[in-house]
Amino acid sequence: MEEKKKSPSSETLERPRRKRKRRLLPARQRKRETLK
Repeated sequence: MEEKKKSPSSETLERPRRKRKRRLLPARQRKRETLK
């Protein structure tokens, strides 16, 4: 189980990064990311 924790670790770091980018982007670009 310890090995599995290492894998999701990288995914957890990417999740907050995306949320921060969405906040920085304007509302118009936000809609574009939602469509993506």
